[in-house]
Amino acid sequence: MKKVLLLTLGIALFVGASTSAVDMTGKYGLGFWTAESAVGGRYWINEKVGFDLGIGFTMEDCTLMDENGEPKDETAKTIAFDAGLLYVVFPSDRANFFIRPGIMYKMHDDEVYVDPQQGMETKFETESWFMVSATLGAELFFGDNFSLSAGHGLYFNTYSPAGDGDSETTIGTFGHSITNFGFTFYFK
Repeated sequence: MKKVLLLTLGIALFVGASTSAVDMTGKYGLGFWTAESAVGGRYWINEKVGFDLGIGFTMEDCTLMDENGEPKDETAKTIAFDAGLLYVVFPSDRANFFIRPGIMYKMHDDEVYVDPQQGMETKFETESWFMVSATLGAELFFGDNFSLSAGHGLYFNTYSPAGDGDSETTIGTFGHSITNFGFTFYFK
């Protein structure tokens, strides 16, 4: 049974590798892979290897309390960076099945209570996430210039809370759904 399974897998990989695919070499476009890093782009180094890079940020006006219990205006900031390397495993003329190792770093200003001895003061301190992921994904082409991408996989995430809290590590799975596709619009 193992020999039959290995033979079938070998034939599938050979047929997939010989499929006529669109040559993506040198193509670049704007789009995004994750909503947290919603401004980004994709560049194809050659027909098998591509690179994603994205950034996202928000700035929100907030009111905190100073040491006298008086309101003070502040701005909370969130920034995220995402990068991934795509390797096409199974190309076709309308879609690519790929493996995408990636990293994401996100920082967020979080309101923390400062000192109970001095009243009700609050301030912002930064909490952060660092994630490494391994994704199985697909990019489906609609014409020469537009594609949708989706994927699922495993992640390893380290969260560092604001203040003096202990870091937490999470390992799990993720998946993009019908409402969470990435897209790319290619210019070349």
